[in-house]
Amino acid sequence: MKLNLDKNDITLLNKLLEISKKILKIYNNLYNLEINNQLNSLEYKKQLGYLTICKEIEDELYKQINYSKISDYIEYSDRANLFKDFSDYDLILDDFNDLLFAKRVYNRLHDLNTSRLVNIYQEELLNKTDEPPFDHSIYVTTSIHDDIENLLIYLTSNYNNRTYKDKLIKVKYLISYFNSRIELTNLNNLFINDKLFLQSKLTCDNLNFHDKSYKRLLRIYYLKYIKLHIKELDTINDELRNIILECLINSYSFLSQEKLDLDIKYNINEINSSNNIILLRCEKLVLNDEVNKKKMI
Repeated sequence: MKLNLDKNDITLLNKLLEISKKILKIYNNLYNLEINNQLNSLEYKKQLGYLTICKEIEDELYKQINYSKISDYIEYSDRANLFKDFSDYDLILDDFNDLLFAKRVYNRLHDLNTSRLVNIYQEELLNKTDEPPFDHSIYVTTSIHDDIENLLIYLTSNYNNRTYKDKLIKVKYLISYFNSRIELTNLNNLFINDKLFLQSKLTCDNLNFHDKSYKRLLRIYYLKYIKLHIKELDTINDELRNIILECLINSYSFLSQEKLDLDIKYNINEINSSNNIILLRCEKLVLNDEVNKKKMI
């Protein structure tokens, strides 16, 4: 299929790839500083400042995208059809360093497309008496993704393994790099007083999204992104890979409260009792019929 992109569009995409490479370099600097015990150093703060500036430049470039061509931008950014089958977890688990900067652009374009759909819905909502049809699961799925990613950062950061300590720290930087929505929070203050606060249930409450539907979306996420890797767990001689997969499965298990029957040596679900991970919920005041009747008098 022929893409509806002109020379200016291609030039813009190339600029996005270039700024993505520069941001990746900053991430590598941040990672090297942390593993060398300079997380609280002036140089680390300076690199975060560089990252903020580069992100501002990146944001301005994305504003130049013609939203009517967003699907073409996404397709062009994945001309080899790799990212349709590669999740962020594929790139975290395996050595695909040459693809990292392009995957950031691909993910960001998908986020823009989601934002475009939300904006269209909001505009229609303002201009019409009746609420236009809209799949609110977009919000919930995005929030589930962010929660699982943040859980994975939390678990790998706290995993008790000296041999792979540095490489487990790198997970935080890879996840942050792939997810522009949450990257600055992750690098600045993801864990408040060593506690992790999760948002997906709160999102459901605000949208009146039922727990049953939440579980369904969680299960879809599991089947699409996580289960694909489980068959490799404990079947290859790669301890680091197995540790990351264990943390990924535990991330899903915490949100779903589902005990997975897996024939592997690790203690899956053990984080369900953690007091440091807090799943935020709304407090809803439910009025009974008698109270409602009195209000109507």
